[in-house]
Amino acid sequence: LVSTLLSPQGRYRLEIGAGGSGAGRALTDQELVTRLASIFWMEPPDSQLLTWAQQGSVRANYETVLNYVFASPKFEATMGRFAEHYLRLDQIRTVDFMASSSVVDRINRLNLSGVDLTNYNEEAKAEARAFFLELMKSDKPLRDFFLSNASFARGSLATVQGVTPWNPGQAPRAYNPTQKQGL
Repeated sequence: LVSTLLSPQGRYRLEIGAGGSGAGRALTDQELVTRLASIFWMEPPDSQLLTWAQQGSVRANYETVLNYVFASPKFEATMGRFAEHYLRLDQIRTVDFMASSSVVDRINRLNLSGVDLTNYNEEAKAEARAFFLELMKSDKPLRDFFLSNASFARGSLATVQGVTPWNPGQAPRAYNPTQKQGL
């Protein structure tokens, strides 16, 4: 058991060469687009990916293929669900800001008494999803999930955080690093 778990075959998925020789081989274009679609869309490849695979042009146009995969609404839906579960956003409790006198005092102290906080919790979850998706799309290193000061805040969340609201499709706004960093 130990030797199996420590062997490369136990840790990595290897494509077996012709005749079961045990030598690894490169994925075919068909296998590559199938894996990209299953990982990032949780669906089979669409006609465009299959066309590129049949033409044998996936590797030569890999950047274009990835941009196509990432631009699809399927990517956003899949990664949004992943972020929802990974970050456990469904387990975040809803806060009634007006139920706590200390919160009301803080709201008044920050001159935010006119801000409608009805959607604040959902806006905070939406920012977490957008943060996750945008960092995935831009191929940022893992450390940016913890150290980035990117803000995807909108609505009352942007007002409370003191940043200009973000609009999808634009570059993220930046939080003051002393206010917030990372997810």
